[in-house]
Amino acid sequence: SIARLETPFVRAPSALVSVATILGHLNASGASIIGFPLSGAFIGPGAYSGPTTAIGGLLISPRPATLKWVSAITRFVVSTASIGFDLQLRGASIFANATTRPAIAAGGTFISTASIATVNIQSGNILQGDVASVGTNGFVSQIAIQFGTD
Repeated sequence: SIARLETPFVRAPSALVSVATILGHLNASGASIIGFPLSGAFIGPGAYSGPTTAIGGLLISPRPATLKWVSAITRFVVSTASIGFDLQLRGASIFANATTRPAIAAGGTFISTASIATVNIQSGNILQGDVASVGTNGFVSQIAIQFGTD
């Protein structure tokens, strides 16, 4: 919500603002940002044939948020029964257990889920994307694990 909108041309209370189109840029202080979602991605350009942690590095949350979805995509199809992925928050999986983690089935390239057990992110929390499991003699290549918040 906007308490007051001030531009070089208009001053209006929030009751009068229903839609705002910003053509240039919006400067908002970090202390006042509410309602802008966080969206992160862990990108791994290599080939993975077993569990691997911190694909694409670590991310630090700049502010509190609520996780809404997690997805994983690969450039090449999965060459085994399935590839399981994990998103960790503060070093622990956000999913209830291994069976609720997203997994791309053989021959597939994409999975998305909203089945998340731990949804609350706090400012300063560390997030990481992992390859949690790979079927026997399988591999996956060029991974992106993405997430989004409210």
